Amino acid sequence: MTDEVRIVLRLAFLSRVLILFLQVIFNFLVNDYDSSSTIVRNTTKSLDKAVIFIFDGFQKWDSVYFLQIAKDGYQYEQYMAFFPLYPWLVRAISLPIHMVLGKFISIGSILLVVGWMVSCACFSLAAVFLYKLSLQVMKDKCLAFNSSVLFCINPANVFMSSVYTESVFACCLFSGLYCLEKSNSVMNILASSLVLCLGSASRSNGIVSCGFVLHKLLKTLMSDIFTQVTPIPRLRPTWKSAVYALLITMFKVIVSMVIILLPLVAFQLYGYFLFCLKTGPSTPPWCSWKLPLSYSYIQNHYWNVGFLKYFEVKQIPNFILALPMVVLSLMAVWEFIGDNSNRLTVKTLGLWQPTNNKSSTESRRGFHSADVFVYIAHLIFLTLFGLTSIHVQVLTRLIASSSPFIYWYTSHFIVNKPSMEAQVSYTKDSLVLGYFVTYTCIGVVLHCNFYPWT
Repeated sequence: MTDEVRIVLRLAFLSRVLILFLQVIFNFLVNDYDSSSTIVRNTTKSLDKAVIFIFDGFQKWDSVYFLQIAKDGYQYEQYMAFFPLYPWLVRAISLPIHMVLGKFISIGSILLVVGWMVSCACFSLAAVFLYKLSLQVMKDKCLAFNSSVLFCINPANVFMSSVYTESVFACCLFSGLYCLEKSNSVMNILASSLVLCLGSASRSNGIVSCGFVLHKLLKTLMSDIFTQVTPIPRLRPTWKSAVYALLITMFKVIVSMVIILLPLVAFQLYGYFLFCLKTGPSTPPWCSWKLPLSYSYIQNHYWNVGFLKYFEVKQIPNFILALPMVVLSLMAVWEFIGDNSNRLTVKTLGLWQPTNNKSSTESRRGFHSADVFVYIAHLIFLTLFGLTSIHVQVLTRLIASSSPFIYWYTSHFIVNKPSMEAQVSYTKDSLVLGYFVTYTCIGVVLHCNFYPWT
């Protein structure tokens, strides 16, 4: 373990302790807006009161669903909006503990504590893998380290400690992408797909990671073909070798896509067998669809999620809440695309770069590395999707838990300050860091007391 990794791990752990400390204070000082929906209410066992006092703020909003699923499974169809990896992992750890300590603490309290521990552990690992991924892509220790530090104070911090899937997903995504970027070998592609598969089992947007694998394989194919182009006839690739390389790539793509999409398909089949094979008037309407997918129906029916459905006057405050992250994302995209040195990367979609110019390659390390392009495309998709197709206030934690590029950009403009623009850069730094810290603090106060937040 390098010194940088050790420091990142400590910072991540200390940030979780700080969030826990703030949560205890504000949960004690501020009355809950709605305290009816919590899983740990009865204090029948000796340790339950202590658990409620310390961790009560982390069992609010969607945490209630995750804890209920971990306790009793998918009892109701609306629970199918929440993917199974996280609650099942919490349950698997909690049940043996309950067998030993059941006389002193209720199962609900154990689930809450274990849920918090899983979130914190995964957050710490996510910070480490973000550092490793950043170093692998940008080849810059300073930018990589600062990116991980910024992740530790990200504006969706409260969700990273609560019984939510954000930390688990970030851990799976960042580690899977690190494995993908580390090598072009078949084993690395397979290992990456398996880890990203876990991300798909924790959040629905995990299926978007298919794009990273597809881009990587296409870029490798392009590199293999173009690097063999040579003026020496006997060394030129034949059409047979090109077709063979294409077929091998297609096979890798199909296998990787199947692996990553498997949790989504399996979960939908599970829901169909659970709710559609029983007879009676209570059979859900989606069971009769040609493609009986519960997820889209449940999101629309219970949470009014759909394309442009949030474009209402009454939702303006939620758009304002998401505005800082949207602005930061647009700034990040424009910083890269608007730079003249990145024109070829943008034109080729980051799939091919000439390798004969060593000085150009060296100068394009860091934020302007050609390998960054796919992460920009990912951020653009998340931003557009978040603005048009989900509850827009969720956009902040969606990007904070899914986009390495947002941390790379923030780290880039904090570290790289032209001397003539020092004052402007200092103002930008203050605004962005202020945004991160302010949303962290306000998020703890509001979310942990059942007030609406992101």
